Amino acid sequence: AEGDQGFDRISATTELVKRLDKAETEQEKLRQQVSTLTHQLQQATKEKDAAMKLLSSAKRQEHSVEDAQLLSKQLQSELEEQKQQLQQVIVARDQALSRVRELEFAA
Repeated sequence: AEGDQGFDRISATTELVKRLDKAETEQEKLRQQVSTLTHQLQQATKEKDAAMKLLSSAKRQEHSVEDAQLLSKQLQSELEEQKQQLQQVIVARDQALSRVRELEFAA
């Protein structure tokens, strides 16, 4: 009976050693997974930061385009005003020339 108990203890110890080895192997696999995931997270963070910079740049460009469009509208409006003033000057000139001709004809 004592031999059986000794065998049982050795068998139980061997089983515990196998379990411990298996647990250590699993623990190492988990460490590697954590390391891989940490690296992937760092990469994703870098990509996110780069994307945020691009977005910020795009927003600045969008504002620049909006500013340029506004300036263009203002310039078009000024040009339209100048055109109208020029037409008024031309009409006034034509009227003055007409009056001069009338006066010359009358004289």
